Amino acid sequence: MRFNSRFRSCLIISAVMMCATIGLAAAGDMAGADIKKAVSGKTVHVTTSMGSLPITYHSNGTMKSNSNSIARLTGVGKDKGRWWISGHKLCQKWKTWLKGEAHCVSVQRKGDKLMWTGTGGRSGTARISSN
Repeated sequence: MRFNSRFRSCLIISAVMMCATIGLAAAGDMAGADIKKAVSGKTVHVTTSMGSLPITYHSNGTMKSNSNSIARLTGVGKDKGRWWISGHKLCQKWKTWLKGEAHCVSVQRKGDKLMWTGTGGRSGTARISSN
């Protein structure tokens, strides 16, 4: 089957536009439901200047972590709290860490890596693993 050059040009333009749209969606923040699916029942290893901070996100909305490196900073190596999705953000509130205040971050995903951005320009990376 032969296509005329005008039809072929339209197909190429359509394909390029579709790829550009897919690329924009992949580069943007994850939707709330996608974030929930990505972290629920998993351990997320947040990269810090002192090493990895493992946070286990239970499917019931609770979370826990245990980190010797955080203990050196806060005096408390273990903490637990709760997590939830608000709009398109992952929110969490620890009992002790971060003054027990709620913090929410936008999340982007690339494979098993998460890139997060919080308020005030704070940002970082994390790796997802199964429990």
